[in-house]
Amino acid sequence: LFGAKTGVAGATQLYFITPSGNELKRITSKDSAEYHFRAFSKDGKLLAYESNERKPDILDAYVLNVETLKSRLIAAEDECVKPICFSPNGRYLLISKGNQAVDNNLYLSDLKTLKQVLLTKHKGNAIYKGGDWTPDSKALYVSTTENKDFHSLALLTLVTYRRKVVRGKLSPIDLGDYDLASFNLSNDAKYFTYTLLQDGYYRTIVQNLKTRRTLELDDSDDIISADFTEDSKQLILKYGNATNLTQTVLYDLESEKTEPLTFYNYAGLAPTDFVRPQRMKYISFDKQEIPAFLYMPKGAKVDSSLTMVVLFHNGVHSHAKPYFN
Repeated sequence: LFGAKTGVAGATQLYFITPSGNELKRITSKDSAEYHFRAFSKDGKLLAYESNERKPDILDAYVLNVETLKSRLIAAEDECVKPICFSPNGRYLLISKGNQAVDNNLYLSDLKTLKQVLLTKHKGNAIYKGGDWTPDSKALYVSTTENKDFHSLALLTLVTYRRKVVRGKLSPIDLGDYDLASFNLSNDAKYFTYTLLQDGYYRTIVQNLKTRRTLELDDSDDIISADFTEDSKQLILKYGNATNLTQTVLYDLESEKTEPLTFYNYAGLAPTDFVRPQRMKYISFDKQEIPAFLYMPKGAKVDSSLTMVVLFHNGVHSHAKPYFN
């Protein structure tokens, strides 16, 4: 499945194509509407997408049957609705309503009845991102800013009454005062991995949930993200730092051996000229400590002969990170 625009002002449409590159088939219908893919069901029979097909300035949640190519409107509101993922048993679709940069809520939509249940009832502003389901479809891991100034991990359990989901119960998981960048639960629920942003660097931790043993990955500061293969036996690790281009490797959880999947090209630049930055902090006008990275040329004298270039990142939702661009 992939999305592509047609023409200069064309909207994104969704297509199926076989792995060999043949049998291209468009699966969306309205030329003027935008279509954004979000998730496949575990059995691969359904896919969820969002589209402004109903109203140009509003995105609604849809589910499409892969075999019949018939779509069904799941949630249509006066605000944008974002489909996130299917429950493993295929009964529910997790959706988000509201502004995911400021304040939103997660809802559970029953795919048979289309009834929705609010899972994240809260006061004040809070952001909820998720989710990664447990295999029994009874709970899911989410990222949230509820009662915190940064994204943190929590387990959202489905509370049932007479076999019907009536609400969600949020249980925070303490990972320290760091921003949660990403997380993944393996399909067999044996391993859990999460990536924290600590002083501008990513730090990835992999834990065996059965033994509670934490796997120590080499160069963990350089691991930008981690995901599991379908059989849960290997990790797909994305590496990157200030002196190397980003690359992806396969990591075997049993043998702890790695295999490169991508190979980088410096396009004529000399990697020996790249430097890793020093972590530093400076005091702002309001007496706050501001973290920063200082890149010093190799062999340079630290005196007034140096010219400094100051690069500010673009806003409260952004981070400056020491990675090659």
